[in-house]
Amino acid sequence: MKDRNEQTVTDGFPSGYAVLIGVGRCAYAPWSLPATVNDVRALAATLTDPTAGGYPDNENHLRLLYDESATGQAILDSLAWLGKQTASTNATALVYFSGHGWLGPNGRDYYLIPHDAEPRRLLSSALPAAHFVDAIQALRPQRLLVLMDCCHAGGMATARTKAVAARFTPAALPKALVTELGKGAGRAVFASAREEEQSYILPDGSLSIFTHHLLEALHGAACQPGDTTVRLSHLMRHLGRAVPETALQLYHASQTPYFDVMSEDYPVCALGGGKGIGAGQPAGMAPIAKSTPAVRGRRNIVSAGPMSGNVIVSGDHSNLIIGQD
Repeated sequence: MKDRNEQTVTDGFPSGYAVLIGVGRCAYAPWSLPATVNDVRALAATLTDPTAGGYPDNENHLRLLYDESATGQAILDSLAWLGKQTASTNATALVYFSGHGWLGPNGRDYYLIPHDAEPRRLLSSALPAAHFVDAIQALRPQRLLVLMDCCHAGGMATARTKAVAARFTPAALPKALVTELGKGAGRAVFASAREEEQSYILPDGSLSIFTHHLLEALHGAACQPGDTTVRLSHLMRHLGRAVPETALQLYHASQTPYFDVMSEDYPVCALGGGKGIGAGQPAGMAPIAKSTPAVRGRRNIVSAGPMSGNVIVSGDHSNLIIGQD
């Protein structure tokens, strides 16, 4: 009997649904992050490519928000749409956000900065992370992956205007929020950096480092011949190695993705449209590290069955940091 989480080798990934948010152009121009639009367009192209991720390329399976469409209300409405699309299906849902994230004046409340955020009324125009978390927790797909690529180092110099500099602090997603987003069976949350770090953009402004390596992983950078899907463990392995290496090489800085997983090692998309890859790496992919990155977790870490070297968390809720020792 075929595992319910598997796809056949030739049918793409028909159970895939996604909401992809790259804030891009902000109504207050100094806060704009053009690279985030490139991020979501490239991610959408990879997921819906019939020779790559295999998601159905239609409005019933994917919503793409950027520039003027990436308002706070549109983000919440799109998450509600995702809930309706995946409520009664054996679905894999993916939510991706790329943009600014700031801590509020009290140092506790976190805000995502949508297109329509304004400096003079930031508390009322930014999207409280608590509202975003509530919308995520309302989703009920069989499998859910949330990818948060925020506190971008690029654009920070101009983002904090004098009106908000003393009250708001650019920050990566706090670990407590990562845990809240990941509550529930079948859920995984990937943050692009630890909360004390920043998320860097490639020097040419094309993509964020995190998304650049995410795309590599979705194209099979950590997969092996015979694999027909890209799994959570493949993403974790490649991102956990490649992101810190690139940030160190390009910026002499630390950027370590943070993973919170409460699920089996499920497929995220098809690999090569469901046909997998050959003995060599796909064109343009970074070489795979020979050694498995070290895993430092709290509890309930179990191996993912036959996949030697992969680590997955199941059962009790756990936080993972995967990277080089």
